[in-house]
Amino acid sequence: MPETFTLHNTPRAVIASGGGGAQIILQLHDRGRTRSAAGFLHRRWAGKLSLGRIEEFTVNGQPAAAAGAVARSARGAVDVQILIVGSNEDRVYETVFVFPRGPESNLDAAYREITASLRELTEREAATYRPRRIKVIEARPGDTQEGLARRMAVGKRPLELFRVLNGLEPRDRIVAGRPLKLVVE
Repeated sequence: MPETFTLHNTPRAVIASGGGGAQIILQLHDRGRTRSAAGFLHRRWAGKLSLGRIEEFTVNGQPAAAAGAVARSARGAVDVQILIVGSNEDRVYETVFVFPRGPESNLDAAYREITASLRELTEREAATYRPRRIKVIEARPGDTQEGLARRMAVGKRPLELFRVLNGLEPRDRIVAGRPLKLVVE
C-alpha cells in the first residue's frame, strides 16, 4: 500500500484510505460459474459502472483482468480502476482503486505498484509466517500509548494501529486497570 494510506480491516474487505478521498479496497470473492478473470469483472461491474475496455493479462503467473471507469462521488468525479486476479482455487482477488481526478492523482503509481506485488505465497514462505493475534491486557500504572504501541507486533505505524484497536485519540490518557488490545505474535 502507499505509505501515506491508512489500513482498515473489516470483515468483508481491507480498505486503505488516503488523502482527498482516495481509497483502495481489497476483497476475496467466490468465482461462481465464471471461469475467467475478465468474465468475473464484467459480470460484477458492467451494470454498475460504464467500464472501459477490459484488458486481460497475467500477474505473477495468475490470470488477471482490469478495466477503468470515471464515476461520481460526494467529492466530485473519481477515477476507478478495477483489478481482478484469479487464483488456482475457486476464488478471485478484487482490488478497486478510487482516486480523485486531477493532475496530482496517484492512481497510476499505486495501481502499478500494487499489481506488481500481488502473488501467492510459496509453501515455504507460508511455513515461516507467524500469525498475529489480538491479546487483551490490563493497563498498569504509568502505561502510555507510546509505550504500549512499542509492544505491538506490527511493522508500520504501531501507535496508529494501537489507537484504532482501542478507540483512543492522541490526547487520551491510559487509565490503570483498563482492558486494552495489543497485536502479538
